[in-house]
Amino acid sequence: DIYSIALTSLDLPTQVNDWLDKRLLAVSQEVSGIARAGHWEAALQQAGDDQAPPLSWSLRPLGSASAEVPAADSEALASLVSRFKSLQVIGVAPENQDAASTNEPKLVDSFELQVDGGQALSYDLYHDEQTDQYSMSLGGVVGRYEVPAYVAEQMQLSVTDLTQAKTADEGEAAAEAQSAPQPSGESAPGA
Repeated sequence: DIYSIALTSLDLPTQVNDWLDKRLLAVSQEVSGIARAGHWEAALQQAGDDQAPPLSWSLRPLGSASAEVPAADSEALASLVSRFKSLQVIGVAPENQDAASTNEPKLVDSFELQVDGGQALSYDLYHDEQTDQYSMSLGGVVGRYEVPAYVAEQMQLSVTDLTQAKTADEGEAAAEAQSAPQPSGESAPGA
């Protein structure tokens, strides 16, 4: 059978980024661990039996002389994992064609995610200081891909950003702000 359809070259995208699967770097499996190279690593703690839901995340700082292990903020870690699961690229990162150019994006961060089946996904995050653009690569996927700056910056969390102590301090600061006397004619936020 031969079929004919009305199609012109104007009906087809001409740019490589128009054909690109924007979810190319997104994680599709369940994540059981995540690490930011040189900063921290976190693991999902399971209950004793296999049918129970996950209990919480554990966090371990790397390169710290302190023996104290902070309590992990499971919501912050779940939010970070969600960023990798919903990661969308903007397009293919341009390659530097000029060998003499010093405008090469710099590797600023590396992440490793442990997923179902014990597989590890390795992500590298690059930043081009001249254009202020971020790009990422994923081990096993050819090339680097541009990602929005706000997404890249939200992935670069410190140990403090991922601890429950930080969450408690923020709650106290918000409570103090609401109870602080307001200038006449104004009400406290949220009132």
